[in-house]
Amino acid sequence: MRKRMFAALICAAFCACICGVSARAASDGWYYVDGAESVASADDAGANPWAEPQSRVRLSDTMYFDTTRNMFAYPVRDTDMEAYSNVADGMITGATVSISGSAGLLLTLYRGGEIIELSSDVNYISDTGDYLVTAKAGGVDETLFHFKIVGRTASIPGGYSLPDGFYMQDATLNDEDVYYDYAYIDMDEDGQYHIEYICGATMMTYTLDTLVDNTPPELTLEGIQDKRGRFHSAVDVFSSEEISRVTLTRNEMPVDFPSNGHIAESGLYTLQAYDMADNSTSVQFTILIYFNANSIIFFGLVLASVAVVWFYIFIKRKRLKTY
Repeated sequence: MRKRMFAALICAAFCACICGVSARAASDGWYYVDGAESVASADDAGANPWAEPQSRVRLSDTMYFDTTRNMFAYPVRDTDMEAYSNVADGMITGATVSISGSAGLLLTLYRGGEIIELSSDVNYISDTGDYLVTAKAGGVDETLFHFKIVGRTASIPGGYSLPDGFYMQDATLNDEDVYYDYAYIDMDEDGQYHIEYICGATMMTYTLDTLVDNTPPELTLEGIQDKRGRFHSAVDVFSSEEISRVTLTRNEMPVDFPSNGHIAESGLYTLQAYDMADNSTSVQFTILIYFNANSIIFFGLVLASVAVVWFYIFIKRKRLKTY
């Protein structure tokens, strides 16, 4: 009889320990599923938290995956609001990116330091570039997540470090297997990349296909230069590859870049050219005042006008002396 009572007491204590652990887990609001944390309350999970699919999976301290919305969620500190997107923090993608937020949440999108206006509804971003999303929290901008959109050709110096909670599955360079780490692939070598990687919490597969070009364009300036490199003529600009856009300043003021690449006016110039992968090269040069065909014609006309006036005065004086 005592042995049975002792065994019953042991069983009761063991059950109490198990219940205590479950209660602590429920009070914290966290459950662990396949190594990833899922957010759910005891009421949501019922008596058995594993009986129903969890609606949110934690990927990092600042990012979740919402299985109901099929979106990544980014809570805003000290509020009950959050932003949503189809990309994870730090993701590189060739697809259109969607961004939205809780009602009343003020989001700001930056592209290379430039502010992109966002509507209060769902926003779709497709232009290539590096982006940063912030939200107003306590009167200051809080960084929520960043991402990069690439085109068929892209510059990805330094490689690709996968977002938190993701790991590599496969990768090729020019259709040949290429080495990669658990959550990183070196992409310094130019070529066509195909990358497959998985979100460990959702087991969803993501792909990235792009032609990597990390080589900046080479610019050639042609004209008459002195020993100090200053030009005494117009300058013709040539590039080693196709250029997508050019910025040009003259004496620190923005000016239009001539479509034929021929720059004729004197001044101090700064030219920055971008290739199709958004690699850039910057050059600075000076064009001094010089005589070209137009200026020679102009001064010739001025001298001719002076000569005519002088001749007229000379003839006029000679006539006066005759009389």
